[in-house]
Amino acid sequence: MNEAPEESREQSTEGERENEQLKLARQSLRILEVHAAHQKKVRAACDKLSADVRAHLERTGAPPSGEQEWPALASAASIVSGLSQTLQNGVLAKLPEDIREQMVERLYAFGSIPLQTPRTIQKLIHAVNQRTLAISLIGADESVHRAVSANMSKRAATMLDEDIESLVKAGDLSPRDVREAQNDVGAALYELYESGGLGGHQDG
Repeated sequence: MNEAPEESREQSTEGERENEQLKLARQSLRILEVHAAHQKKVRAACDKLSADVRAHLERTGAPPSGEQEWPALASAASIVSGLSQTLQNGVLAKLPEDIREQMVERLYAFGSIPLQTPRTIQKLIHAVNQRTLAISLIGADESVHRAVSANMSKRAATMLDEDIESLVKAGDLSPRDVREAQNDVGAALYELYESGGLGGHQDG
């Protein structure tokens, strides 16, 4: 007798979830529209800078071109990463090519590993050098470490942890070495995306 109301509640909840995801997708597109306009103005202004001014900016550590951190892009990427794969693809398809490339680079960076599907993480593990993988996980967010270990055999995960422990004990690695390893892993993930070899993000 109660099956119909229960089913109705489940459908209502699912509909609310889909509506919320659509709202987030639209919000991310609005943020990215603002980001694109702002970035265009900044880059146009930077292009007009004299060589001396650009050199001064470089000396003081301020990026003279479009290389700076873009808060709006980071905010939009955070929203899009939580969307279902279908909505993610829909958002990316609506973006100008340069903005789309920036979003893809963020969505498939080292820190995005926990967002990837198990199949994608397994492909990534096989695509990177195991020493590089071990170095990249030194000091990494625990969620990244868990996502990698969960997609390996128990024996392989144990060996990975032993490699990390021995690398830390050796003390030969600098923070820069770890960052470079993380960049290499992120680059491998991005290459999988470019080649069409990814299974996408996990549906949110």
